[in-house]
Amino acid sequence: MKKLSYILIFLAFSLLPLAVKAAKVINAEIVLSDTYFSKLEVIELEGRWRFYWKEFVNPEKAPGASERPFFLDFGEAWSDIPELRKSYHAKGFASYELNIVSSQGTDNLALRIPEFYSAYSLYLNGQLVAKNGEVGKDLASSEPYWLPKVANIILEKGNNRLVVHVSNFKHHKGGAVAPISIGPSETILFYKNMAVSGSLFIAGTLLIAAVFSLIVYYFQKLDFAFLFFGLFALTYMYRIVGTDTYILHEVFGGLNWYSAIRLEYLSLFLSVIFFTYF
Repeated sequence: MKKLSYILIFLAFSLLPLAVKAAKVINAEIVLSDTYFSKLEVIELEGRWRFYWKEFVNPEKAPGASERPFFLDFGEAWSDIPELRKSYHAKGFASYELNIVSSQGTDNLALRIPEFYSAYSLYLNGQLVAKNGEVGKDLASSEPYWLPKVANIILEKGNNRLVVHVSNFKHHKGGAVAPISIGPSETILFYKNMAVSGSLFIAGTLLIAAVFSLIVYYFQKLDFAFLFFGLFALTYMYRIVGTDTYILHEVFGGLNWYSAIRLEYLSLFLSVIFFTYF
């Protein structure tokens, strides 16, 4: 039984994200030079983006003088930044803005977009390229949803304006909680497929372990270790396919966000209990 546990732990570590390079965004701008295009690596758009609280800036034109941005580290929820907690609550809506300066025009790049808390619409040069749920200025007009996405993009030579509208009226966190990555379409898609394949492999392993343990317990009623390990494997299997890569959300496109998040937290709570008893 211990050997099986060690194997599962090893497999879990194999799911760690593939390494990407971080190219620092400075003052809401990043430059993709000829050097970048000669290497075509996947980079994370980390750094300080323009941030407009309680504003959905027009994605088709530059903000006017009345729209005053705040520079915010993209990838950290606005509700997690100590100096902003008093002014910017988790519940609300906002815009993020980034200028991508490209030395070349290209159509073979893609964005790897994580889930946002709790809905977003992403625009590049005024065109909608990805969205999750429905963004809105209040609870009635918004609809949360979580699903990491890959979006193929076209970059023009020169300036390319990236705008993300985000709204959250249901979660205790708000905004972007992980950076967006940019890179060759084939590589970005490969990273996604590797993550999904790894999750499915771990989930399958846990399912086999759960069935085996529960069958053993059925014939050896006094050995509760098999029972609790089987239950742990089943509940943790849900966390593998129901969080991070959100495979269930992709397979069942109409999966209700409210039900899914309850199952996510319940599976965490139960898996800890079952593992403790195991």
